[in-house]
Amino acid sequence: MKVSLLQRLVLLVLLLSAQQLQAQIKPFSLGPYLERAWLSEHHSTTHKDGLGIGLSADIRLSERLGLTGSAGYLQFSGRSTPEGKADAVKAYPVRAGFKYRPVPFIYFKMETGPANLKNESGNTWLLSPGVGVRLLGLEIQGKYEVWPGKTDLNFWGLRVAFHI
Repeated sequence: MKVSLLQRLVLLVLLLSAQQLQAQIKPFSLGPYLERAWLSEHHSTTHKDGLGIGLSADIRLSERLGLTGSAGYLQFSGRSTPEGKADAVKAYPVRAGFKYRPVPFIYFKMETGPANLKNESGNTWLLSPGVGVRLLGLEIQGKYEVWPGKTDLNFWGLRVAFHI
C-alpha cells in the first residue's frame, strides 16, 4: 500500500494539532505578569494607585484544582498632602495558594504570603481572594488584596499574565 504525499501531510498536521492540544493542559506553567492596584479606604488620600511586575507559576493538580504562586514588586507612590508628601510604599510580595476551576477557562483563587516592605522594617502578611480567566497562555485576574499590620493596605487589583 502506497501512502501519498497528501496523506502524509494530513497525518503530520493531525499529529502536530494533537501535540498543541496537549500543550494547552500542561501540568506546570511559568510567566511574567503586570499588575495594577486601586487603593481603597484611607490610603487613597495619601497614596496613588499601585503598579507591579513579577513572575507567576501554576501547578495543575487535577482537572479542577491547582497550586499558584508569584513573586514580584509592587509600588504605591505617595501623594502631596497639607502635611507634606507621603513616602511611597514599595513591597516585594510573595504569594502562594490554591486555584479552583469550576469550568476549564474560569477559576477562583485564594493566596496568602509575606510582603517585604522596602522602606519600612519587617514584613506584613497578605490575603488575596480573586477570580480569573485563562485562555491558552493569557491570564486575566481580578482580586481584592488585604495587607493587615503596619501598612494596613486594602486594594482592588487587576493582573495580566502570560504563561509559557
